[in-house]
Amino acid sequence: MNEELFKPEYLLALPVYAFILLSAIFLHEMGHYLAARIFGMPIKSATIGQGRLLKSFKSKSGVDWHFRLWPLSAHVNLEDVESRPFFQKITTILAGPLINFMVVPVLFFAFYCTIGQPSTPNVVVGVEQGLTADQAGIKVGDKIIAVNGIALQNNDDMWRYAYELGASENTYTIKRGDETFDLDMKPTWAEYQDLRGVPRKNARFGIVWQHAPFRLKDIIAVNGIDTGGDIKRTRALLIQHFDQAITINTKAPLDEDIPFRVKLNGAINQGLLDKDSKLYKAVYLGAIDGNIYARANPLENAQKAWRYASKLWINIAKVPFQIFPIDKSMLKDSAAVTSRDTKIINAIYAVMHLFCVASIAIGLINLIPFPKLDGGQCVDQILKKMRGEKLTNKTRGNVFAALLFMLYAGMFVSNMDNFYGFIDSRAKKVHQFIEQKISNTDEKE
Repeated sequence: MNEELFKPEYLLALPVYAFILLSAIFLHEMGHYLAARIFGMPIKSATIGQGRLLKSFKSKSGVDWHFRLWPLSAHVNLEDVESRPFFQKITTILAGPLINFMVVPVLFFAFYCTIGQPSTPNVVVGVEQGLTADQAGIKVGDKIIAVNGIALQNNDDMWRYAYELGASENTYTIKRGDETFDLDMKPTWAEYQDLRGVPRKNARFGIVWQHAPFRLKDIIAVNGIDTGGDIKRTRALLIQHFDQAITINTKAPLDEDIPFRVKLNGAINQGLLDKDSKLYKAVYLGAIDGNIYARANPLENAQKAWRYASKLWINIAKVPFQIFPIDKSMLKDSAAVTSRDTKIINAIYAVMHLFCVASIAIGLINLIPFPKLDGGQCVDQILKKMRGEKLTNKTRGNVFAALLFMLYAGMFVSNMDNFYGFIDSRAKKVHQFIEQKISNTDEKE
């Protein structure tokens, strides 16, 4: 069986995903449950899951709890809701999505305080020839520690401060060994589609920050020698140049093919020599085995947790409006640690991060103005408050139809902007695949 299509850990992933989904749904319903308890609303029952009943019991507070076979939904059945004040009803309805959102910064803050913040050190592992960094004299191994006097703790800070300055000249503080000095650099501006067809635009220094393993299949030339996408050939060339300065060309979203200088570290790339290693088809370009968990004070951890949670909230909310294509990088932590020395912690962080993504998604889905969802119930309550009377089914239907039409129209218009670019990028990948197969067939003959 093709090891790329099936891996043993995939079997473990299924129950993990199910547990994450159930936990996020359970948390959502606990939001409704706790709000109802705070306001003294009678709770008739709480059901977790669907399908065959597995277990049920009555709590001391008189609530009937039901646990069913399939962890696909949850529901808290409240009594005497309509007689309650408007504020209590709206708060109880929104408590589910709210707890889904607010658990995210809390979890990240707790992780940062106990383990540390996943961080990519600002160490340059590659310099593209002829571009801004190369012209300014940046070398492999340099560390950028400040821009215009603003300290840069990690690559996240580099993007937040330096890249946000755009194509303007600024002063960068460089640390090279024991020496510290300033350089003035003015990056170029690049607007392009990445290899998946996602439109991007950012300042371009010509610096490679890749501290995670780099896939061999993405390397197309080593020291000017075309590998033709042949992983074996690429691996052999890299092994020959352990602990040496070399140039590498990779698949790039931009039209130009610019080689960049790197220095391979043989000690951390021993996986290239072991067929049983998970890194047999990947290479670390620098001298760092993955990113690190950086320690910080509680205030910095709180700021980072809130900032990253806000980024996830916004990015997940954007997903329906950029389906062509979905930018998967928005749902991942680019600084996630890959070091082999912290495998268990890495796995814990990955599960926590996935839970946070699922929790936000469930919160947002429930805010959609659909009759059975929290968003629909909020619309119901707001319209009742405004009109002072119960709505007829016809009126409710018209309101929900109008709201859903506006939502889907917005999604359609937003996605149409990128639709043609997405199709074009998929067509290019198909052509490249066909050309590569033809080329490999010709070489064999």
